[in-house]
Amino acid sequence: MQPNPLNTTTGDSLSRLRAFTVLFAILAMSVAFAACGGSSDSTTGGGSSSEDPQTVLDQTFNNKSTIDSANIDVSFDVSEEGDNGGDFTASLTGPVDGTGDSFPKFDLTAKVNGSGGGQDINFEGGATSTGDAAYINYNGDDYQVDQQTFSYLSQAYAQGQTQQSSQGDLSAFKDVLTNVTNEGTEDVEGTESVHVSGDVDVSKLVTAIKPLAAQAQSLGSLSGGSVPTPQELDQVQQLVKSATFDVYSGQDDHLLRRLDATIDLDDPSSDQTATIEVDITLADVNQPQDISAPDNAKPLSDLLGGDLGSLLGSSGLGGTGGTTSGLSAGQSQCLQSATTSAQIQSCLSQ
Repeated sequence: MQPNPLNTTTGDSLSRLRAFTVLFAILAMSVAFAACGGSSDSTTGGGSSSEDPQTVLDQTFNNKSTIDSANIDVSFDVSEEGDNGGDFTASLTGPVDGTGDSFPKFDLTAKVNGSGGGQDINFEGGATSTGDAAYINYNGDDYQVDQQTFSYLSQAYAQGQTQQSSQGDLSAFKDVLTNVTNEGTEDVEGTESVHVSGDVDVSKLVTAIKPLAAQAQSLGSLSGGSVPTPQELDQVQQLVKSATFDVYSGQDDHLLRRLDATIDLDDPSSDQTATIEVDITLADVNQPQDISAPDNAKPLSDLLGGDLGSLLGSSGLGGTGGTTSGLSAGQSQCLQSATTSAQIQSCLSQ
């Protein structure tokens, strides 16, 4: 019997696998919206099925024209087999408009379904931002986020943008893609796109994910302790049996239109296996998006004082001071004067 690569129990091993899948999904979405195209140096007049596949990737991830808006369709599927196996599916769909420097606009619907370990999850909801206000949809009702909370979200977003800019762009993520092949052209949501397939260099992928893991760990109690450390990620990569990807790049503008990836994991110390599939499709790229505030939205306090408030409390994220915001009275008072991400983090850790 080989030693467990994670040096932990099977249940802990699977929890790390699940955390790894979440980080992988975040990475995939980050790459999707940071992808660049429209090479001013291209002499081919646009992509074709005979283009060198590495050149297609370079043009997609390295060039000047950014993806500022799109109608996104993200699906995320995890299938686990073994004593504690189960299935988990999630989707996120809707228009996103990140034009400009302000808080982005979006109108997203999320669905989550799954079962495993004797538990079931079934959720459908959504979130809307008009750029200067935000709304939550839960159980078919809309609720407006109070201005104090929205200001906090805007500050956190601005700080995140600053940190991302200081760390450079995400063009280096193309380096995790190896053994690339040009599969010809295919139509993706009405756009002729060059299809490039290949393998994922897991070691380089883990290196790319580590900064995301470190950021999640820095949230302290909000991470729930479920996010693996960089050291644990080094151990997780030993469980990866295979990893493949497909990139679809607009033939004329070299903007990303679709990205999907599949990772198979196998724990040699047990019968636990898992398959992760992530598929991101972008339609109406850089086109105007129809986003508006929902009608007759209720105050967010109505929601946080009801079912969702109970859920937050049972998960350890709710406040203990009886406030309807899901925060303690001390945290709420502290956040009123917080102006930087460090101050916000300090308030939330109280």
